[in-house]
Amino acid sequence: MNEAFIIEPDARVTYINQQTNERWQNWKLYKECTKQEKEKINLAAYPKNTILFDRDLPGKSSKEIEHDYEKFKLMLIKRKITCFYSYRSPKGCQIIATFKELDKLKPELKKEVKKYYVEMFETDPAKISDRGVVSLPNRPHFKNGEIFNIFEWNKGENEIHESVLISARKTVIEYEKNLTKINKDKDFEHYFEKDPFFLYIKNNIIPDNTNRDMAIFPNLAVAAYKSGKNKLEIRQIIEPIIKKNFPGKNYAEFSGWLSKAFSNTIKDYNPFQLNTWMTINSKDKKEIYDLTPITVEQLEDKKDTKEKFLFYWDKDLENVKNKKTEWLIEKWIPKGDICFIAGKAASFKTTLSIHFGYAISEGHLAFNKYNTIKSKVLYLNEENSSNILLNMVSRVKKGLDINSKSSNICFSILENIKLDIKEDLEYLINFINKNKIEVLFCDSLRRFISFDENSATEMNKLFNNLKIVRKQCNNLTIIILHHLKKDSQNYQQDSKDMLRGSSDIVNSADSIIGIKRKHGVNAINIEHIKNRSGEEVTNKLILINTGDDKNKAYFYESDKEMDKTKMVSAPENCAEKIVEYLREKKLKTFRKNDLKINFPYDTLTKALKMLILEGTLTSFGSTKNRQFSFIDVETIQKVIDTNDSN
Repeated sequence: MNEAFIIEPDARVTYINQQTNERWQNWKLYKECTKQEKEKINLAAYPKNTILFDRDLPGKSSKEIEHDYEKFKLMLIKRKITCFYSYRSPKGCQIIATFKELDKLKPELKKEVKKYYVEMFETDPAKISDRGVVSLPNRPHFKNGEIFNIFEWNKGENEIHESVLISARKTVIEYEKNLTKINKDKDFEHYFEKDPFFLYIKNNIIPDNTNRDMAIFPNLAVAAYKSGKNKLEIRQIIEPIIKKNFPGKNYAEFSGWLSKAFSNTIKDYNPFQLNTWMTINSKDKKEIYDLTPITVEQLEDKKDTKEKFLFYWDKDLENVKNKKTEWLIEKWIPKGDICFIAGKAASFKTTLSIHFGYAISEGHLAFNKYNTIKSKVLYLNEENSSNILLNMVSRVKKGLDINSKSSNICFSILENIKLDIKEDLEYLINFINKNKIEVLFCDSLRRFISFDENSATEMNKLFNNLKIVRKQCNNLTIIILHHLKKDSQNYQQDSKDMLRGSSDIVNSADSIIGIKRKHGVNAINIEHIKNRSGEEVTNKLILINTGDDKNKAYFYESDKEMDKTKMVSAPENCAEKIVEYLREKKLKTFRKNDLKINFPYDTLTKALKMLILEGTLTSFGSTKNRQFSFIDVETIQKVIDTNDSN
């Protein structure tokens, strides 16, 4: 074993070989293994003071995985995570980062810290748990027997940033508040007759090595105590179940937890923990409790009581004020919009938004081209720690040539503000009105909500709240940063379908600006995905000059064709060449081998898929005898135009 990966004495370990179907019957603790067993282990829990970033990239080539790793490593370093080791896996790579005193945090706080970082880097959320396991480097992988050695090891320990700890503590407080409410509302009196988890353990075998001691027994003890029964009555109910369904366990082990419950050493019944246990260990791997996420707390709209609704007869329509669109940022963001800025991770969303914020607050040109209405700005930052945010602010101000301190823009830094909590929104409304704020940035959406972003019902409630905030804050412009879905394909999809979460986001937003960045290039492609107030701006190339010392961010629009090629991927370039070739040769039906263009086979395949998706090609026949038909929209349009003119 490479000394970078330390297997701790209490770590869960096992050996699995899926090729030969050989495996240990049960998981073991490392300290209990023989020397021979220790040399054979190929799956183990990772150290308690580390966070595992599991990058699973199915369908990617080795070269693409290596490229992703280099990009991911830059993201880690940017956020001051410089101590880690890494190794390949069959479909991606594992990065394990060591954090100072992470293992000393209380379990719930530790879990939230790990969750914060794992979500930030969009890696496998299943690896947040302390009971998570990983394939070991330098050992035959359990799936294919291949050995993956550690290829990078940066020794030392990373610091957990204080702002992350503050945010995590606030989340834990909210979690504990919810747990208290659940314990208050739950029917413990009929627990042994009606509770679904108790009925599950009553009717199913609960095998060893499923965390029975730390998950089931303490919760069962709390519920038994809260049922109001005495110890003898509890024993008569539970002892037969332990004897029958908990092989290797006896009632004495449970009674220790029961004594803690009766002495109030343990107080809370934790259905969240039991749901997690069920998804890992139950037969159908499903949660047992319906713990609906906290719903959006609705704000009250302070309507004018004189007229609840206004109606206009046709003859009166000419008297309706037709307000002309005012552009907060010329052509891009109308004043009073609820606007989304959407892009993938590391696509310059935050840097761009801070550029917008300072351009608006100081009345400067955005992208050195577009006029802005000088306005007071509040930037709510729930995404980046203070050192990262301050670095971005410094670079943007240098890019805009702002040398003075501004009293026209204000920031929050990881305050755990929620847009679905009535109390937080009322405080925001008061602050915005008191300080005459005209523009609000929220970076980014997922940090401001407590519910699942895929819930259409809750998202609709959130937008109703945002509209009330806008109304009560004198037509406030609200700009929200949001993430695009992970795109496992290298061909185009409808931009509206790429926004993560419920389709209500696209339907309810007034405008959406999409950002695309090609890795390794200081440039972004930016365009409207949606714009209700005017013509949608499409395909603008924005270059970013970082200066000789790489310490500024000067955004400017480029109209040079040579610059635009920087943003075109190989499949996109290939797709253009295919269309040119088909027009030149006047091909309507063809096979892949008929294309005499110089591109790798994979690139050609991806380009063809891209053209099918956008409707330029159709395909038919089996995979081996696949044929394609070319739908030349440009030629068809010319015919239509000619007929129209005649």
